[in-house]
Amino acid sequence: MVVTGLSARLFATWTWSVSMIRIYAAFHLQHKFMYELGIWTYVIALTHYLGELLVFGGCKFNGPFMSPLVVAGKLVKTEIRAEVKAHLLRNKNKAELLKILDEQKQALASLKVQKVAGGSASKLQAIGQARKDVARVLTVINQTQREQLRLFYQKKKFVPLDLRIKKTRAMRRALTPYERSLKTVKQQKKLAYFPRRKYAVKA
Repeated sequence: MVVTGLSARLFATWTWSVSMIRIYAAFHLQHKFMYELGIWTYVIALTHYLGELLVFGGCKFNGPFMSPLVVAGKLVKTEIRAEVKAHLLRNKNKAELLKILDEQKQALASLKVQKVAGGSASKLQAIGQARKDVARVLTVINQTQREQLRLFYQKKKFVPLDLRIKKTRAMRRALTPYERSLKTVKQQKKLAYFPRRKYAVKA
């Protein structure tokens, strides 16, 4: 089905307004307390329902990151999803990692909004992958910070507790080799006066 003229412009304007509302909701309803506002839930559900009803040129419009493009009277949907790889994250600095973390959190928040609005099963499954992406970035940031702190405290007298070797509780409380070698004055005199005798059998 191809709609041209005024109808095409009206359809394009309406779908674009719906997408703007859903993008606004996706980026601004990231905190838990915002989900408790019933009016926003109704707005998101309504826009999602209307967006699903808009079938224009054989393409359905769904998702806050879908960009509607009108080409020759047809609506084309596009979606950009970047994969997060740990070995690529380790080569980036802290500013770049924080930027990627913010982007992944926004993507996760948008998927949660779609879940509230009654998204498709594929979108709901993407929430698990988005959480793993956020965790992967946080893991790389944490590991990088701990490695730098270990290098900083390598020759220091005192080391933070979370950077020390865990071992076991008994091993952490055990005496050091120097402390075990210390002797009292009485014990030193006893060892001096009564040294260990060596005996040999005369042939």
